[in-house]
Amino acid sequence: MLVAYTAILCLVNELKWWIANSFEPAIRQDLESDCLTTQQIAQRRLRDLKSWKAAEYPFAWNQPNERPGATRGYVISFTSTLAQPQDLTSAAENQTYETLADLFIRLGHYNRENTVYKWRAPFIHNGLAAHCLLRAYWYMHRKASSEEMRAIWVHVLQKLKVQFLPWHRNPTPNSSRSRPSAVSSTTWLSIQQPSLQRPSPLLAQQIKTAGDIAEEAAQQQPTIAWSVPSHLGDMGGLWNKTVLPRNWSLTEASVSGSLESDYVVETYRWVEENFDGSRVDHRLGLILGIMFARIIPNVFYANDDLQELKKTHNINELNQALRKLKWTPPRSGKKGASDPRPYLTMVSTAIIALLDERSPLQTYLSKNDNTFGKHWTNKHSALIHVIFYFISIKFKYPFPATKGIGMMNFIRIGVAKARSTNIFTSPRYNRDWIMINHTEQETLLQELEGALKMEQWGLFYAFCHIFGKDLAISLGPREFLIPPTAAH
Repeated sequence: MLVAYTAILCLVNELKWWIANSFEPAIRQDLESDCLTTQQIAQRRLRDLKSWKAAEYPFAWNQPNERPGATRGYVISFTSTLAQPQDLTSAAENQTYETLADLFIRLGHYNRENTVYKWRAPFIHNGLAAHCLLRAYWYMHRKASSEEMRAIWVHVLQKLKVQFLPWHRNPTPNSSRSRPSAVSSTTWLSIQQPSLQRPSPLLAQQIKTAGDIAEEAAQQQPTIAWSVPSHLGDMGGLWNKTVLPRNWSLTEASVSGSLESDYVVETYRWVEENFDGSRVDHRLGLILGIMFARIIPNVFYANDDLQELKKTHNINELNQALRKLKWTPPRSGKKGASDPRPYLTMVSTAIIALLDERSPLQTYLSKNDNTFGKHWTNKHSALIHVIFYFISIKFKYPFPATKGIGMMNFIRIGVAKARSTNIFTSPRYNRDWIMINHTEQETLLQELEGALKMEQWGLFYAFCHIFGKDLAISLGPREFLIPPTAAH
C-alpha cells in the first residue's frame, strides 16, 4: 500500500508543480501590463493560483470545510485570461477510478517489459512520478494479483481525493495524425464514480503473505542479517540495523593479505570483526558509506571552483565553501570512480577507522607521524596531492585513477574539517585537517537519523544535507528520493 501511496502522492505533487510553472510566468508578466484590466485579471489569477498551491488536496473538488467546487474554481480562475472565466476544457473520454487504476497497471506492465519507456497522461514523460509508478508496479506485481492491485490504486486515489486531473488534448476529428497522449495543461479529466457497486478497497493487511510478514519482522530486528536494497527508497526500517549488511564485503573492496600491506588488511578485518552499530562513530560511518556509494561517479569537483577556494583564508568560511562544492563526475579523459560496489565497504571502513582510536589505522598513524603510507593512499586515493592534479592538466600527463575516499570528500560530507589552507598543498592529518569530535558526530547522526525517519521526504532531505540539493534531485529517479514541492 505504501509504494502505491508514494507513487500517487508523487504524481499529485509533480503535476501541481508542473501546472503552476505552466501559468505563473505569464501571470506575472501580465501584472506588468499597461492595461489596467489585464493587471486586475492577473491579480485575481495569481491570488487563486497561490490558494490552489496551498491546498492540501489540489485535485479535489474542494478542500475540507470549503464550499463545493472551490478548489476546481481556483483552477478555472488561474487558467483563464478572461474577466469572466469559463469552465475547464473537458477531456473527450471518461475515466473512473477503476479504469484509471487499469491504466496505471498497463503502463507499469509495458514499461517493465520494454527498454524504451512509453508514458501518457496524466504522467509527465520521464518524470519522477513515472519512475515511482514503475517502481510501485515492480514491487506490487510480485505480491498481488491484478484485481488486488486495482483495488489498492483505487483506494489510494480516493484517499488522496484525486477527482480531476490534467489530461491529454482531445483528438482532432478526421485527423490523420496520431492521437494525442502527452499531458496538457489545457484539457482536464473529471474522474467519475462508476454506477455499479464496487467492493471495498483492500487494506494492506489483506494482501500480506507469509514472506511479507517475515520480511517486516526481519526489518524490525536490528541484529538479523540484511542487505542494502537496490534502491535506497526501499530501506525503510533497515536504517535501524546495528550489524553490517551482506553487501559489506572484503571481496568487493579487493582486500587480501597477499596484495595489501598488513595495516590496510588489519584495518578492514578489524572493522568487520568489531563493528558495533550501537556506537555513534560506527553507525555514522555505515550510514555515510551507504549514501556515498549511491553518488558514484559524482565524487569530483570543478577545477575552477577549487581555484576560487584557494583564495579563502578564513578557516570557517573555507569549510563552509568546501561543503558547498558541486559534486561532479570525472572530467572527460580523466579516470575515476565507476563501480559503486566497493564504496559501501571502503568508505564506511575509512570513516570508522579514522573516528575510532582503537583501529589499526590509528595505530599506524600514531607511529608514522600521521602519514597514511603509500599502501593506504594508493588504495583509497585518500591524499592525492592537488599539485599533481594541476600538473597533469598542464602537461597532459595521465593522472592516476582516484576513488575520492579521503580528506577532501570527508570534509565535503561534513565528517572532517580543514584546519589550515595547507590542505591545498601538503596536508597532514591531525595538523591541517581533522575528523569531527564525538559531540559533532552525535549531532550529525541525529540530523541524519531524524531525516531518515520521515516517511515522506526524509531520504531526500538526508541527501540534501550531505551532498546538496542539486545532487539529491539528480539522484531522485534512480534512488526514489522524493522531493517536496515548491509549496512546501
